[in-house]
Amino acid sequence: MLFGRSRFDPQPTAPAAVLLASSGAPFSRAAVRRAHDLAGGQPVAVLSILRVYGSTFGLPNPGLMPTRREREEQLKIVGKAIADLERRGCTVDGQIAATRSAGRTIAKV
Repeated sequence: MLFGRSRFDPQPTAPAAVLLASSGAPFSRAAVRRAHDLAGGQPVAVLSILRVYGSTFGLPNPGLMPTRREREEQLKIVGKAIADLERRGCTVDGQIAATRSAGRTIAKV
C-alpha cells in the first residue's frame, strides 16, 4: 500500500499455552500471575473485548461502534498485561477484538 496504512494487524497464528481473556475489564495481578504459572514457559495470548453495542435493522450503525477513548482504554489494558507477563519472562502476544458477542469471540480464539 503506497499512501494508505494497514487497517488491522495480522492475526496471530502461533499456538499459545494459555489464553488470558477479558470482556473489557482490567486484568488482576492474580490472573496475570496464574497465567504465567500455567504457561510453564510456553507462549501466552492476551485478549480483550472491545464492545460493539448492536446494530440497527441488521446494519452496523456508527453510533453503536466503540469510541476512540474506549479503544485506547482497551489498548492500555492489554499493554499492561503484556508488560507484566514479559517482566515475568513469558513470550506474549495480545490483541483486541471488537464484537457484540464476547463469549463467542473468546471461544473462537
